[in-house]
Amino acid sequence: MSTSPGSGGRTRFLSILSGLFFILACGVLGGVLGISLGVPIDKMLTTHPHALAGLGGLLFGTPLGFLIGLVTGAAIVKRMPPPRRVRLGGTVLLAAIVFVAIDALAISTGLVEW
Repeated sequence: MSTSPGSGGRTRFLSILSGLFFILACGVLGGVLGISLGVPIDKMLTTHPHALAGLGGLLFGTPLGFLIGLVTGAAIVKRMPPPRRVRLGGTVLLAAIVFVAIDALAISTGLVEW
């Protein structure tokens, strides 16, 4: 099997790119889960009638979920080959889209108040 002289650099570049894609996909899913869980939890805990219920969940849940997703993705990424990273990263992004759609449906039907 013959390889071109520059193929090692290209393979390394694609490996790094697939790893970054997977890590960022995990971060996006973490942020979506952070806002999906943080806002309702904050609204349950807020007892003052004039407080901005849900704002704490929005401001703290989203970045915290994103960071947890990044750390989780970084911990998992080294054990996977590049093609699997891309497939799993796509699956993780699809899960994030599904969670956003479920949140939008719950808000539009009145199951959840914002």
